[in-house]
Amino acid sequence: MIQIFNVGAERMLGYTAVEVLNKLTPADFSDPLELVARAQALSVEFGTPIAPGFEALVFKASRGIEDIYELTRIRKDHTRYPAMLSVTSLRDPQNTIIGYLLIGTDNTARKQVDDALRKSEAQLQTIVDNISEAVVVSDLNGRLLHFNHAALDLLGYASLEEGRRHFGELADTFELSGIDGAAWPVDQWPLARILRGEKLHDLEARMRRIGAGWERLYSFSGTLAHDAGGKPVMAVVTFSDITERQQAESAALLLAAIVESSTDAVIGKDLNSIITSWNAAAERMFGYSADEMVGRPITLIIPTGHQNEEEEILSKIKRGERVEHFETQRLRKDGGLISISVTVSPIKDSHGRVIGASKVARDISGRKQIENELRESEERFRLLVEGVHEYAIILLDLEGKVVSWNAGAERLKGFKADEVIGRSFSVFYPPEDVAAGKPTMELKAAAKQGRWEDEGWRIRADGTRFWANVLITALKDNAGNLRGFSKLTRDITDRKQAEDALLKAGALQRAIFDSANFSSIATDAKGVIQIFNVGAERMLGYTATEVMNKITPADISDPAELIARAQALSLELGTPITPGFEALVFKASRGIEDIYELTYIRKDGSRFPAVVSVTALRDAQDAIIGYLLIGTDNAERKRAAAVIRQLTTDLEQRVVERTAQLQTANKELEAFCYSVSHDLRTPLRSLDGFSQALLEDCSEKLDAQGHDYLRRIRAGSQRMGQLIDDLLNLSRVSRGEMSRELVDVSKMAHEVADELRATAPERDAEFVVADGLVAQTDPRLLRIVLTNLFGNAWKFTAKQPHGRIEFGSTGENGNTEYFMRDNGAGFDQAYAGKLFGAFQRLHAAKDFAGTGIGLATVQRIIQRQGGRVWAEGKVEQGATFHFTL
Repeated sequence: MIQIFNVGAERMLGYTAVEVLNKLTPADFSDPLELVARAQALSVEFGTPIAPGFEALVFKASRGIEDIYELTRIRKDHTRYPAMLSVTSLRDPQNTIIGYLLIGTDNTARKQVDDALRKSEAQLQTIVDNISEAVVVSDLNGRLLHFNHAALDLLGYASLEEGRRHFGELADTFELSGIDGAAWPVDQWPLARILRGEKLHDLEARMRRIGAGWERLYSFSGTLAHDAGGKPVMAVVTFSDITERQQAESAALLLAAIVESSTDAVIGKDLNSIITSWNAAAERMFGYSADEMVGRPITLIIPTGHQNEEEEILSKIKRGERVEHFETQRLRKDGGLISISVTVSPIKDSHGRVIGASKVARDISGRKQIENELRESEERFRLLVEGVHEYAIILLDLEGKVVSWNAGAERLKGFKADEVIGRSFSVFYPPEDVAAGKPTMELKAAAKQGRWEDEGWRIRADGTRFWANVLITALKDNAGNLRGFSKLTRDITDRKQAEDALLKAGALQRAIFDSANFSSIATDAKGVIQIFNVGAERMLGYTATEVMNKITPADISDPAELIARAQALSLELGTPITPGFEALVFKASRGIEDIYELTYIRKDGSRFPAVVSVTALRDAQDAIIGYLLIGTDNAERKRAAAVIRQLTTDLEQRVVERTAQLQTANKELEAFCYSVSHDLRTPLRSLDGFSQALLEDCSEKLDAQGHDYLRRIRAGSQRMGQLIDDLLNLSRVSRGEMSRELVDVSKMAHEVADELRATAPERDAEFVVADGLVAQTDPRLLRIVLTNLFGNAWKFTAKQPHGRIEFGSTGENGNTEYFMRDNGAGFDQAYAGKLFGAFQRLHAAKDFAGTGIGLATVQRIIQRQGGRVWAEGKVEQGATFHFTL
């Protein structure tokens, strides 16, 4: 069961600590299928069956194996996320596992980044190889290394190998010149300029293939590519044929001027209703800029209730039809409705195929349209926030006034945009920081250094404080002029609280480490003592100053035991081990859990046995940097063990003596039983025999009272005989040897029931015996139990019109409870304690015969087999006897 559930776990999983502590295990919010798969994998790996639950999560850790793995966790709201789990077993000073620590991190972002990176790389390679623009890569000496398909086709090479040469050799095949027609020498070619460190963007040049008679206009771009350390590693140049584009642009400029000067909104869209063009009038009419709308669906401006109109218009356009002066309503960016008249015409390619539509919309509502201006900083802001999560992202001008405000800032700081834009960012600082000039100092530092990072208290709109991580970056233009600042703020109050908690935990750990109850000795990798705690000082008599950086733990250990340990380890591990410090830590250095007993030698020369636990200390790269030896004084335990051994010896002697006494008592009891059987039966048989003779021989001489007296004498002698038999049986079940074997209890119960039914076949009685009952027990004693219990039920149901006797069992997991239930005379539950006493009877002999020994015999047998027997009943409502074996 979960005992600790920190704030990070509450945040990741959505549960509060109260909801899970002492109620759930970590398996309850782990993917069940992954638990099954992990259990199966571990079962194969370790050759032992492992349950697909909490055991699968901690099995390795329970064996002392470091275990870090990925697993899907399920939040309280049933959403899932991938987590990286580290599992450690928690142990007490005796190395007994007392729990487990599971540390998990949300792996979602890393997986998303990995997937995106792989996808991006594949997409990039595909794009580069298949784009129409030619791409050429060279080394820093100008040797051509890679061409995409377009570059190979343009340069006339059949393969990459054919084109791998110095770019200067292309001068034999091609000529390059400027737009003005002036020829360029090779050292002015685009690739040569890039290799000198220039960045080219849309450099236009004419290129002619010598002897081919053609000349085309190309646009060149390129730059040097750098590695992660900023070192240039290659040059990349791209170029594309813009001859037709330039010609088309000239024609398009005229058309664009007409469209842009139109007072009607002119919108282009493809056959999927995706916007391809958006003129200035459209911006004014709908409030969206071209950047916001191009590439997005036209349905964005179609209000609810008009969605089917686009499908009908698009259907006509695909048939080549025009839609003229169609009046409808559309949505503005601010949510308002605008009434428009729309004319839509199909756009066809050179083959006459419809490839899109041109839509001309005129405002017929008469309302003044408000043009939504796009701020210059929007693009910078988009680049800034891309990929950043849970940050307040703010842009400041040169004076530190807020010029932009995102949703994260509103959520984190509590100000709305109109409440803070134009104000100094010092409003977010505590009064003491403002008085100290901290906001101004941070801007100056960021301007000078390029960036400034800080952690500290910040103020929300409601006056509350939070601990923030703040990064201020200077924003400069291409000329290096400072244009403003970006400010990224993240609430790390939880982390700060966690760090404070860790500091407190560290203090607690130090207090534990410095406990005087055990010695804690830490060494460096060579064994020289670096830490010697209070417990070590108390146990060994040295001060820390006397041993630190001077001796190893081997110097305070019994030399003979060190030699013996080294020899034993050398034999066990098949490698020579030196009888010194190496012998103390060899197993721990190999990652093997090691706890052993060793004799320590105090400063005064006295010795004491100690139990030592050794752990290797490792750095972040898993290299051993030292060892921790934790020792406890084992002298008291050894003294206690000696006392226990002596007590055990004394107890064994007493058991021998008591056994002899019991054997003698049993023999005397057997002699007594024989005497009772022989000495009492003889006169009883005579009494019964002579009474019977009188009844047979002198019957006519006796009156009715005489006959009654003789019948009573005979009945009394017979009851006395039965009583002697019952007492002898009770004695035998207490003394005889028991054997255990698998017994078919159901079969035995049927046999006993059949025997009883044969004694009075005329009775209307029903026996119900459960099938499949088996037990590991003594069959002779079990038959006595069943005979007495069935006989008891048979006797007490004799007066019922229809007797019912049921025998069965309840329970599971090996805890079987048998029961005998009848609908007979029953008994008063207040007297249930008397049922199993010898000669104790709850019914008169005239009503139900018996000696009062049967149930006492049942109890004696059940107790001998380690079970128990008890009864429940109500007067005239039957009784139920329960027993276990």
